[in-house]
Parts: sequence; C-alpha cells; structure tokens
Amino acid sequence: MIRLIANRILKEKSKPSLSNRHVYGLVSSCVGIALNIILFIIKLTAALLSGSASIIADAVNNISDAASSVITLFGFKFAKQGADTEHPYGHGRIEYVAGFLVSLLIIVMGFETGKHALKRIITPAEISLDYITIIILCVSLFIKLYMYLYNKRIGKAINSASMIATAQDSISDVVATSGVLAAILLTRFTSLYADGICAAIVSIFIIYTGFTSARQSVALLIGKAPSKDFIKELESIVLSHKGVSGLHDISYHDYGPERKMVSLHAEMSSEYDINAAHDLIDIIERELLERLGVEAVVHIDPVRCDSYFEEVKESLSAAVRGVNENYSIHDLRVLRTPDGLTLYFDTSVPFEERAADKDIKAQLTKAVKQLDPTYHAVITIDRRDV
Repeated sequence: MIRLIANRILKEKSKPSLSNRHVYGLVSSCVGIALNIILFIIKLTAALLSGSASIIADAVNNISDAASSVITLFGFKFAKQGADTEHPYGHGRIEYVAGFLVSLLIIVMGFETGKHALKRIITPAEISLDYITIIILCVSLFIKLYMYLYNKRIGKAINSASMIATAQDSISDVVATSGVLAAILLTRFTSLYADGICAAIVSIFIIYTGFTSARQSVALLIGKAPSKDFIKELESIVLSHKGVSGLHDISYHDYGPERKMVSLHAEMSSEYDINAAHDLIDIIERELLERLGVEAVVHIDPVRCDSYFEEVKESLSAAVRGVNENYSIHDLRVLRTPDGLTLYFDTSVPFEERAADKDIKAQLTKAVKQLDPTYHAVITIDRRDV
C-alpha cells in the first residue's frame, strides 16, 4: 500500500531509496497516523465494552504513536529544506530532533499509563469479555505487525532512524497487545486480577521504548561513529587505487540522512607527480560519493618509500606495539640532524585507554630511546577507534 501511494505521487514505479526518501517518509508517516487513530478508536471501544484498564493503556499507547507519526511527518518536511546562510549543511538533523521529541512523548504517555495501571492494581475491578473485544485485539495485532514490517523495510531503504525506531515501537506494541489479551482472559476466567498488572507492564514497555529511541536520537545529534562495515568498505575503495599505500585520520560527519561527509588522509609516495596525485584524489572522492553516498575530502600524505625509511618505520612500529599492542603509528616523518634522527609521528590510541596523553608520550619516548639513543621523538597522540 505504501509503495502504491508513493508511486502515484512520484508518477513512476520506484522502490524506496535515498533519492525519493522524502516522499516515502511522508506517505509512511500519514499511513501511520491513520492506522494508529483507527487502532485507538477500536481499542477504546473494546475498553469501554470490557472495562479493562490494560486495553485503555494499549489504546493510549496507539494515540501516542499517532502523535509520534505527526512529529515524524513534520520532521521529514522540514528536514527536506536545503542549505541557507545560517545552515550551510542543510536541515537534515531536524529529523533527529523530531525523533527525540517523539521519544519524549512516548515516555510521558508511558508514565501516565503507569499511573492509571497503579490505581487499578490498588483497586481491582471486574471486567467483561465478549467476542467483539477478542476480535478487536486480534485485528490490532495484525495491523501493528504490518506497520512493523513496512516501517522496518522502508526505514532501512531510505536510511531513516525515526522510521526504524517506529518499527521497533510497533513490534513492542505487538508484544504489549498480546499481553493485554492474555491478561483479560486470565482475569475473566480465573480469580487472578491480572488486568492492572498487565497495564503496568504495558506502561513499562512504552517507557522502555521511549528511552531506547531517545538514546538513539541523542547519539545521532551528538555525533555517532560510523559502523565498522562502513569503515571497512571505505578503506577497501581507497586502497583499491594504485598509488595509495595507506590511509588514516578518518573523520565522519553526519548532517542528516541525505548529507554525510568524510575526510581522510591518503598515504602516497613522495615521488608521485603532484598533478597525477590530484587527479587520483578527485577520482577517489567521486567514487566515495557514488558508492557510499558521502561527500569526501581526501588529504595527501607524502611518504618516503626507500628501504632505509621502511626499516626505521618497521622498527618504530614494533617499539610502539611493545608499549601497547593496541597502539599504532602513522604520519611518520624522519628528519636527519647533527645529533641523530628526529622522528615525527602520530600514535593512534583507543578511546578506552585511561592513561593520560603525557604519560603515554613518556612511555613512547622511552621506547624510542631504547631503540636508538640518538633518536629524538616528537609525538602526537591521536585517540580514536583503532
């Protein structure tokens, strides 16, 4: 259904992708609003017929989902705005802000539902059960399962964190509604008053989903690291070009699903023709845009390729690994002086390393002196995921 409506708007047969993500996002949000309002109405009807607090909690959850879809809808609309003088990288992060607002709304609804459930636990009440209520809950299960499937599929296709979060919320709703159905059956046919307890469990589900979604949105707003698979593919693309011997200092910037930027240092022989090197870098940047969808800026790091330099580099790398096997070096420059060799190099250190930079430098300096007393080290500590 989503694809049919989107294709009518696009006036062509098209699968969900980054090129048409705006249309698919808007259509999916509108369908989500409509379905959640329908679910709210039919569940509220079931709650009034049965007097079940857990069904009321489930219905409230659906109206909060509808409100979430409204926020997501506006998020897609405003995120589509292009760059301007105040926002030179566009408005794509508005989608992440929308996701965070959705999360806050979910959490508030969860707490309100929990308060109602607590009252029902303290003062249990009889509930009535008929086939209409059971049918309504079963239909809502299938609708939410459908919403989970389309949100997950389209969310991955158009790289939408808010839609993937909506999919997670939908599958949580499937579990919650299943619990509600089980609870009212237990309450109706046994002496156990499980209705209020189930309503409390549903509220916990809602709150947990809200906090999980908020954490993901905040991570994107702060600046989340790219996946290891992304880094591996990026390295594979850059190193596949003859003339590039290595790369380091990869920086990743996310300005929204449709604008991601990468900068990196590519190691090339110092004897490489500068014009040829410039042409090669242009080719690499275009390939990264086409294959990974990122705007890339590649900096050339000239490296010596003679046997003496390689010997110094190999022995220095071994000495650094001797200090810590998780350390590595890059950007090595060797300068001859009357007193010996001055080694300029960066040392990549994992983020989880607790030692202070000055202490790490002291250890590395000592290791370099042990390698050769005439060596002088000028070290830069580079903390990153190594």
